[in-house]
Amino acid sequence: PDDQAAVVDVAKVMYRLYGDIFRGLPLELLNGEV
Repeated sequence: PDDQAAVVDVAKVMYRLYGDIFRGLPLELLNGEV
């Protein structure tokens, strides 16, 4: 149970980080191409 909880916590953090990254990428790519 402890391991599962730790995995869930890490998954939430990674999901948030990747969410921020993918939100910022399109704008940077569009600005760089244009």
